[in-house]
Amino acid sequence: MSPSQLDHDGFVADVNEALAASGLLPAALRLEITETALMRDSAAATRRLRELKALGIQIAIDDFGTGYSSLAYLRQLPVDSLKIDRSFISGLTTSSESRALIHTLVELGKALGLQSVAEGIEHVAQLRQLQLEECEFGQGFLLGRPQDPVDIETLLPTESDPAPAQSTPPGPSDRLAAALVGGSCFSNGGDCGSFRTV
Repeated sequence: MSPSQLDHDGFVADVNEALAASGLLPAALRLEITETALMRDSAAATRRLRELKALGIQIAIDDFGTGYSSLAYLRQLPVDSLKIDRSFISGLTTSSESRALIHTLVELGKALGLQSVAEGIEHVAQLRQLQLEECEFGQGFLLGRPQDPVDIETLLPTESDPAPAQSTPPGPSDRLAAALVGGSCFSNGGDCGSFRTV
């Protein structure tokens, strides 16, 4: 969401109409907003986000960690996930400061009951470090590059695909396999707890 969309009085109605026209379930839609956009008028932004959440959609704070939102304010926001900015991920394997920041951001998400999404994963070593930190979701060129809608449709499960059987909780190796085999730009669904691409 852009700041101008957030300011627009008809934005929530527009989103609702788009959901109705597409047939998409509200819970399958995730809108992203940056910390900077949230801080322009925090009270108005919070009201608008509450209206959007009332539709049943998901809200993510994009580029988290690069803005100026206070922790007290963050706790009050009706959001579902924090997207950790790629600038932190790029130094993850070479900088102890980046590792400490990632650890702190993931733990913050857990404490607030929010999903953590790592942006800009480009190397297996970054993915492994994120898994050690128990970062739940990720995206980046390692996991999949942007694709045409027709190509993405071939990756989606169909009604005839059998549901995956899982008798034991996934371990770190299962998570890595899920991320590398999934290799796409969306959540592969399910609640198995594995590291998923978005």
